Amino acid sequence: MQRKPQLHPAEPGMVSVLAAALIAVGIAVAALLMQFIFGAYRYTELRGAADLAAVSAAQVLAQTGSAAQACGVVPQLMPAAGNPTIDCAVQGRDVAVTARAPAPVLWLGTELTVRAVAGPSRS
Repeated sequence: MQRKPQLHPAEPGMVSVLAAALIAVGIAVAALLMQFIFGAYRYTELRGAADLAAVSAAQVLAQTGSAAQACGVVPQLMPAAGNPTIDCAVQGRDVAVTARAPAPVLWLGTELTVRAVAGPSRS
């Protein structure tokens, strides 16, 4: 009688070790994916706050003509984004807002930086 060839000539218990390794790899991939999603969320949140601040400052600039008053509203709107470092500059009739915040995970870099510019339309 001939013996059937084995497909997996492994020792007993090898499947348990392989399953444990696959579970560990799955957990590591899930953790990295969650960090990436959180970083993207944080960037989007910062970007939205900078856009809102720039548009609001441009409206104040159009109404008052004062660069100081226009840039004065920016810090009031940005704490919603986690208290980033804010730079505001008036360039003619446009307002440029730059916001920097620490990156939530180090492999995305040391900080997130966004820039938003708003002003009257150019028809």
